Amino acid sequence: MATNDELVARARELAEKAGVDFDPAGKSNRELADEVKALKAKADAADQDDKNPPEPKPDADAEAKAKAEAEEAARLEAEQKAKEQAGAEAKAKANKPKGDRVAKGKSITTKAGIKSEGAVIKASDLGGGAEAFKELKKKGFIE
Repeated sequence: MATNDELVARARELAEKAGVDFDPAGKSNRELADEVKALKAKADAADQDDKNPPEPKPDADAEAKAKAEAEEAARLEAEQKAKEQAGAEAKAKANKPKGDRVAKGKSITTKAGIKSEGAVIKASDLGGGAEAFKELKKKGFIE
């Protein structure tokens, strides 16, 4: 095992490399040896830091630009979805037959048979004609 003087000299050298303070006062040979081990690890870590400097952080402008591009892409996608949905609704409306319909949750017996909710109905379909049609509309069977 090294002498106390050798351990103190080595510890001071390593402490300087690691950038820390070292005080050998009142330490035994075993404590000095442990201190040298700890300082050696710190000095090695400091050498590694010098060899591998931290990577520069990305430019704040680049981050802002990337964020703006992502927001623009999301906005354009939302607009496209809205256009598609509006187009689908317009197409469904255009394909829907015109005229009065049987109300939701209702059904009406006609000359041609039973008409369920959403079916187009005319006064001529009913046995009572226009009078029956008006009455059913008044009661909420026809929309």
